[in-house]
Amino acid sequence: MGSAIPNMKIVCILFFLVLTCNARLKAQGKGLLVQDTSVSISDSLILRTITLEEAYDLHQSQTGIFVDSRSHFFYKRAHIRGSVSICYRCTDTSRVMKELPRDQLLIVYCSGPRCEQAQMLITKLLQNNFLRIYLFSGGMDAWRAAGYPIDEIDITRKTKESER
Repeated sequence: MGSAIPNMKIVCILFFLVLTCNARLKAQGKGLLVQDTSVSISDSLILRTITLEEAYDLHQSQTGIFVDSRSHFFYKRAHIRGSVSICYRCTDTSRVMKELPRDQLLIVYCSGPRCEQAQMLITKLLQNNFLRIYLFSGGMDAWRAAGYPIDEIDITRKTKESER
């Protein structure tokens, strides 16, 4: 059992590197390094990237918790409906993590394929013993473009009200 932890760290690092390389290659239009970035080193640890369609299906079936890894500023402006905010670089990250059940499926996202905040948060989640994590690499950009449900503040209305 003692060797499982170092193996998990190695898998996490490799998974993070593959995700980062895939995001960069996709952004450059060069295709993906690995099509299916699913990793399972035990029955309890599940890491996987998911498509927009898979994310939408999970959202509609209310399977798992959507986690926005962007800053609280961007989360407050717009986020996937029903998601929670865990900013990958904020100091209160551990407080929010304590409130989430460790066995719950987490669907982590950020702005889009060029954004690496979700991968960085996944590393933190793994270090805090979350074992069921999906990366939605399309992020907020793909979700909004598809017209899927978001919670958003109307900035234009607030600006017009403040001008009165």
